[in-house]
Amino acid sequence: MKKFIIQKMFYISIFIILKLQAYSSEPIHVRADYWCPYNCSPSDINQGYMIEILQKAFGEENIKYETMNWARAVTETREGGFDAIVGAAKEDAPDFIFSDILGKSQNCYYTFGKKVFKYTGIDSLKSIRVGIVKDYSYYEELNTYIKNNLADKTKIDETFGDYVLEKMIGKARNGEIDAFVEDPNVVNFYLKKHYDIKELKNSGCSPLENVYIAFSPKKKNSEERVEILNKTIKKMIKNGEMKKLLKKYSIPIWFK
Repeated sequence: MKKFIIQKMFYISIFIILKLQAYSSEPIHVRADYWCPYNCSPSDINQGYMIEILQKAFGEENIKYETMNWARAVTETREGGFDAIVGAAKEDAPDFIFSDILGKSQNCYYTFGKKVFKYTGIDSLKSIRVGIVKDYSYYEELNTYIKNNLADKTKIDETFGDYVLEKMIGKARNGEIDAFVEDPNVVNFYLKKHYDIKELKNSGCSPLENVYIAFSPKKKNSEERVEILNKTIKKMIKNGEMKKLLKKYSIPIWFK
């Protein structure tokens, strides 16, 4: 009887391993808007640190990554059209299957030139026109403020499409908006490539929040894929690969 149980456990273990290997070799269709250094252009040599983590977990040839409008990426992945989104907060898609933490994001307010503004809380936005990305989820207070004031174009300006950061910087430079909201990792990465932009300044931030890779709730294999991904994340942290990858993209280390 004991021998039978051991044999049964052995075959179950083999079945699970083979099943996970099968999931790790299937194409994974990943979508997000351009948010470098989290995820960059699919045509870039360096496609973003989250994309590189996915490639490490599932094989570079199996990650089918493209950029698109964020709202569309979330909606179509939720419906099962794609497998995963990257750079997501849990507020973006609470019904998705989330990986372990893959970074810390922050919403900071950026002004241009001699514009005088300091973010000290949500009430400080009442006297300015703030630029946001259409259909983004930020933090709870700002999400509520946007919802309550979206129809008032003197308070909220929406930007959408590709390369939204570049568009919002242009609006701030031209005086169309007083400030815009963006993650400092994204802004700093952009400024390293556009060192001629000297007058953009950080005028205050909200608290840090976690960001993840999130898999479609419609896909039957999402939980198994997250399991594979999380094992890779833990391994990369343990063996030092994660630190090297984050340094490559100038991302602060969030783990101990």
